Amino acid sequence: MRKEIFISTILLSFVNLLFGQEHLSIFRVPNTDIGLESSQWASLEKYSFDGIANDFFSTSSTFELNDLMIDLKIGWNDKGLLFNVLWKDDVVDYTRITKGNAIIKDADGNRRDKMYFYDNMEIKLVNDDFIYESWWSISDLIYQWHSLRVKENDQWQSELTPRPNFEKDIDEKEVRLFVQIEWEVLGFEAPANKGINLIFVVSDSDQPEQSIDNKMSERTPYVSMTKKLLLEE
Repeated sequence: MRKEIFISTILLSFVNLLFGQEHLSIFRVPNTDIGLESSQWASLEKYSFDGIANDFFSTSSTFELNDLMIDLKIGWNDKGLLFNVLWKDDVVDYTRITKGNAIIKDADGNRRDKMYFYDNMEIKLVNDDFIYESWWSISDLIYQWHSLRVKENDQWQSELTPRPNFEKDIDEKEVRLFVQIEWEVLGFEAPANKGINLIFVVSDSDQPEQSIDNKMSERTPYVSMTKKLLLEE
């Protein structure tokens, strides 16, 4: 498998500080096939955001009424970690972004992450030995990109992995999305009572008419959930 060197000297200390002791108990679902419409989702807890920060979601700024709404459910089984997301946005701001062009420079030459200047959703899983992130948009071309970085011999390296399994149901300003991230891809064993760190982010740009240069001069609002997921039976 082709690997590319990725150097980070402060990442693990940052992750340990970030997550602390807060956790969510995530429960097992049957090992049968599960997807967007599976009945198993009905028994799992729903974490919702409707414009106001709460115990599960924090915000970078104030949101207007009906601007952004998120319902999130998370489960797991022997095959992987499972996400079911309902995402509504009153103004859709989409552009196609790949991993190769996600980092750009502003007028002062500073490196900026292009993902956060459009309507995108990030699912990031972090452990001592890996960092996995996948990006999704509120559009019919819902999948943007994903990456896996693993730690080997005290160095972080990128690994090529298959695109995560997903199902989608899209209606203009509303997305329903199922994502399955397999343990085998992560190299992670998933017994009960084991934890894995989640960073879940939705950025909300309401400026589809603006150029990327203009977007970078302002701060795009976003919603985030940062928790340690505790796998329960």
